[in-house]
Amino acid sequence: MAFSSPSNDQRNFECVTVASVDFIKLPLKDILESLIQPVDLFKGINSCPARLSGKFKLRQDQLKLCFIQPKAIPDYSKFDVTLLYTLIRNLCPSLKPTKGWGKDPDDADKQIGDDIERLRLFRNNYHAHADSAAISDAEFKDIWKKLKSVVYRIQKYMNNTGRNVNYEQELIKIESSRIAQDHLESCKLILQALMNIQKQTDLKDEPEIFLKVEDRVFCGDTARFEADVKNVEVSCWRSTWQKRTENSILECIDTNQEKYKGSTNIILLIQNVSKEDEGEYQAVISRVANGIEYRLSSNIVYLHALGELPILNDLRVTTGDEGITIHYSYKVLKQSPKVKHINWCKNGEPLDRKSKKYIGGSLNENCFTITSPTDDDRGTYKCTITNVMGSVSKEVIFGLPNIMASEETVIRNKSVKLVGNVFVYDGSPDILEVFWTKNGEKIDTQGSGGRLSTVTVDDPSLTIRDVSHIDAGEYKLIARNAVGTTSSDIITIGAPTIYLERLENERSGSQCFKATTKATPLPCSVQWSKKGNDEDEFKPIDANAEEFRGTSNYLPHPKLVVKDRTLLENNCFQIEVSNFIGSTVENISGN
Repeated sequence: MAFSSPSNDQRNFECVTVASVDFIKLPLKDILESLIQPVDLFKGINSCPARLSGKFKLRQDQLKLCFIQPKAIPDYSKFDVTLLYTLIRNLCPSLKPTKGWGKDPDDADKQIGDDIERLRLFRNNYHAHADSAAISDAEFKDIWKKLKSVVYRIQKYMNNTGRNVNYEQELIKIESSRIAQDHLESCKLILQALMNIQKQTDLKDEPEIFLKVEDRVFCGDTARFEADVKNVEVSCWRSTWQKRTENSILECIDTNQEKYKGSTNIILLIQNVSKEDEGEYQAVISRVANGIEYRLSSNIVYLHALGELPILNDLRVTTGDEGITIHYSYKVLKQSPKVKHINWCKNGEPLDRKSKKYIGGSLNENCFTITSPTDDDRGTYKCTITNVMGSVSKEVIFGLPNIMASEETVIRNKSVKLVGNVFVYDGSPDILEVFWTKNGEKIDTQGSGGRLSTVTVDDPSLTIRDVSHIDAGEYKLIARNAVGTTSSDIITIGAPTIYLERLENERSGSQCFKATTKATPLPCSVQWSKKGNDEDEFKPIDANAEEFRGTSNYLPHPKLVVKDRTLLENNCFQIEVSNFIGSTVENISGN
């Protein structure tokens, strides 16, 4: 076929016409398919009776294309722009434009639904040029720039859903390719027919329902949803309110519950909003006529419940004449709901603050006192404060002091230090007093003339200088707080204790006696001795002598080695271990 060379104005018109018929349906088809698979379209249309009967039903030619009984599957590529737009408008409420369907979007409106409306308007508006079949370069440049912006946003939206599309490339092809005259005439005829149908249908008279709501409400306040219903008589329709559950199912709300007191057909009130009320809401109006149910759903609105939990600071414990006091403080952040309740528990059980045992502990106070504390008051105390957002808690443990005691000996200074470590768990009452006892009697460190160190809460250790036999006895560290008293294990100061272990070398027949000593203060000398069976006195053993080679007088394990067994039979051996308190002797006979 021969081509004539069209003018620029005619060429511009050709691009707009082909874009209106061939191109615009490409993104609309992909958008519909991203939300409703062809296999699910029959079910979707069936759930929208207004598309099957009544003033706004789909035309028969449209139904033949899209309303196909399963298992047959409709071919979206055969749908024209009008059918694609109608299906998206009625079956995809999540795409509803900022100002609603059929309305011209403002320049600032950039939702995907707004750009769907811009595609519809592109097709409608530029059909007005059909008579002249020409568009000036200046006007075409503006038209094409706006179309490219819309296409860019829709392409980005589709790519974000995981679909790999390139609508911009399709526009470039239209702009750069020559268009056959017969195809151009076909597009013009299709566009004219669609515009005629459009005028007859007049979509702007279609029923609409749109939710108006302040979607950000502070917890404790009341949320208000209002359904704006147009082109129907509300009194003839049944209205319901729905909320999406955790299973993504929209369930009807029982507005008779106290939670929704004051709600009507077109107004939903949610009293005393909490975090549990967050979610997606929509209104649905329906009626039955001639055995057919007509349903119309609003846009879906997500309600945000604003506010935070209260802040409860760490509890602080003090002791005084009245008893043990727990100090507490809390605050709420700006625009968060007030604290409504405070509760106290001990070991998980609620406390009766009306009891004379307890003073304070209310929201208007900052301390809670346990009077006349005893050992029965030990346990974990928990403070819980609550607002409509939820509860927060802090705990303290009322326990006795913890004590660890040990000893240190300083041979050079002839002193013993009874080391005391005393502490309480966080939140327990402070330690009021520490002291040491000897044989059950409290030690008077002040009357010792400086020989005994001063014992304090900060330094509970006791140092005994110039230790001698008069210091022998059983010592314990005592610590007391408001809950009660704790005692350390006994530390015994006394002469050494000796444990002997006998070992025999079977090959050589030599005998070895290994000594283990325990004492506070530590032993400061060891001596092995022997005497003959017919002698009266013990004499020190020469550890370097051949018959005793291997013998040692060194701590911690002094050792006696007797090479010849007959020495054991003819002599008596002994070990003497001494410390600052005294000496201990253990004898070894040949038997």
